[in-house]
Amino acid sequence: MFNEGGQDSQYWEPPGMGFQGLATAATYIPETSWNEASVANGLRASGGGASALFAKPSWQTGPGVPADSARDVPDLAFGAATLHDPYLAVISGQLYAVGGTSISAPLFAGIVALTDQSFSALSGVSRLGNINPSLYYLANQPSLSYLPSPPPSPFHDVTTGNNNVPCLYGTPDCVNGLMGFNAGPGYDQVTGLGSLNVSWFISQFRVATTTTLQLSTNQVVQGGQLTMTATVRPANTGGPIQGLSGSVNSCWTLAPTSRPVLRWTLRERLRRRSRGTPLTGRQDRTPLRRSTGVSTRASTSPFLRPCL
Repeated sequence: MFNEGGQDSQYWEPPGMGFQGLATAATYIPETSWNEASVANGLRASGGGASALFAKPSWQTGPGVPADSARDVPDLAFGAATLHDPYLAVISGQLYAVGGTSISAPLFAGIVALTDQSFSALSGVSRLGNINPSLYYLANQPSLSYLPSPPPSPFHDVTTGNNNVPCLYGTPDCVNGLMGFNAGPGYDQVTGLGSLNVSWFISQFRVATTTTLQLSTNQVVQGGQLTMTATVRPANTGGPIQGLSGSVNSCWTLAPTSRPVLRWTLRERLRRRSRGTPLTGRQDRTPLRRSTGVSTRASTSPFLRPCL
């Protein structure tokens, strides 16, 4: 959440300059951890912690990442406050003040879409894949702060605040009636790697892996087999993933599916008409019968099924 420190005029345009006469941000606004939890507001704060089910992936490394062998969350932080400077969203023509993941998740989805568009234009690669390794790769790049004009970081490190919320005594990890974590330099279980400097993040983004698909043959006859090989490897030297690659083979057989198509005849009705039998009433509703000696034909539509 934003942390203007009482200096609103330093970060916001004067009222009336923004949408529908509302104020709009003039520059980057300092941030702190989102925590608006109270008895009146309920549990309004960021989540975070270590997974009890998933092990820590090899790419989740860097300053501040706990050495707990568990997948830690979150990875990133976005403004989520609903009381202090919420997002304004137009829904069905109505203006609403929105916070939490209801707005931050689609906001990040839009940023990823812009990243994909930019990366595709530069490299021809139109799929980013799992971007988590790329996030930590960018966060672990050496600092260039010693330069006279260092480039900005893709992240705004949020180092203040916490996500402590009330808890019942006796609940695991409940200490003095509170449970949660404190934000700090680098990664933390409150704001992750921090919020994004979007323009710089997009310009510096690197794809972690590339995936290729190879076929054992270009043509398959009925009953023949086709092997598909999917290979995942690091996208480039010095990129987010190093030394890890693998392939998966999948075998398929081209098999037909037969659907009998019956040839029906009007012989029975024509025979009745020749005898003067009326074709109305019950007799007209007599089901048609298949002619003697008329064979069925098969309609084939090949499909792939796993090799036996």
